[in-house]
Amino acid sequence: MAYSSTRGRGQDLSTDEAIAALTDRFDQFAQQFGQSAREAGNSVSSAVDDGRRQVRNIADESYRDIRRHTQEGVENVSHRIEKNPLSSVVVALAAGILIGKLL
Repeated sequence: MAYSSTRGRGQDLSTDEAIAALTDRFDQFAQQFGQSAREAGNSVSSAVDDGRRQVRNIADESYRDIRRHTQEGVENVSHRIEKNPLSSVVVALAAGILIGKLL
């Protein structure tokens, strides 16, 4: 940038031009910064959405596994009770007595 060596109107014009140039550069920087901030925000938002989807899929799968194992356990106990009803009654009575003493 050239500066006028004389005082007066030439120096004011040069200063005005310098301010205008700096203002333009600042506006460009602000636009670039805004665009970069939007892109970063979009990237973060996308990553969060992907993470949320993965967590939801894992939670759903875990719920299905737990439910399946619980149903298998209930079926197993039901089958044992049907197979040995007298033993089941004795075990239930003993468990009741034990819990009663603990309380």
